[in-house]
Amino acid sequence: MKRLSMGIVTFVLVLVIAGAAFRKPLIASPASSPSPHAAKQQVYYWYTYPDDTYNDFTTIANEESELFYQYGVLIDQSPSGGTLLMKGYLFNTYPHNQPASVLLYGHF
Repeated sequence: MKRLSMGIVTFVLVLVIAGAAFRKPLIASPASSPSPHAAKQQVYYWYTYPDDTYNDFTTIANEESELFYQYGVLIDQSPSGGTLLMKGYLFNTYPHNQPASVLLYGHF
């Protein structure tokens, strides 16, 4: 039997290392994993209170921001010491056939 030359072994080793450089890693790094904040947010149909008129179709955070700029007060979902400003519904039915999913209060 002939001995393998070091040139062939070196060539095969270079091919293996080069091929490994272009493959997808088996374990994803933390930087490439999706952020928990990147998940889809629930969108609601918003109606004003007490006159129950349609306002818009957006997320809770966007509606809180809009109300903050409109009234200039703290807006959240806590009813203690607050005034009910908006009701958020999952479905756009009128009259509403389900209770509001989200209630937003302004703390004046």
